[in-house]
Amino acid sequence: MSMTQPVPTARNERPHPRVRPRQRRAWVVPAIIGLVFGGWALYLEQDNGVDAGTAAWHGLVAWVVMGVVCFLIGRRQRWMQAESQALAYGVVFGIAMGYLINLGGHGWLRSVLMGLAFGLAMGATTFYYSYARRH
Repeated sequence: MSMTQPVPTARNERPHPRVRPRQRRAWVVPAIIGLVFGGWALYLEQDNGVDAGTAAWHGLVAWVVMGVVCFLIGRRQRWMQAESQALAYGVVFGIAMGYLINLGGHGWLRSVLMGLAFGLAMGATTFYYSYARRH
């Protein structure tokens, strides 16, 4: 054995730790975000006088879609640059908020403008956070 190579020890020979606990936790935050989003959509639908069954299905679909989108972004964010992260989070948040504002009974123009404002704010915040964390 040469002097430049590390001495094999039990610590160096161990395989990498299991990833399972982290994978289980990877669904928690997207599921909670989806649950809040779906519950909010359900509430707004019922508040507008939509049938309870239809509103429940709508809330369930909103929950699943938002949870899956958040999960996919969360899985890829490690490999994204700060600009890509800001764009992804801004677009998703802006669309989600515009959609919920529309469900609240407001017109499409107000929904688009408010969604754009929320998306830009989320994008700027995400860019600042992710750029500051990396540098």
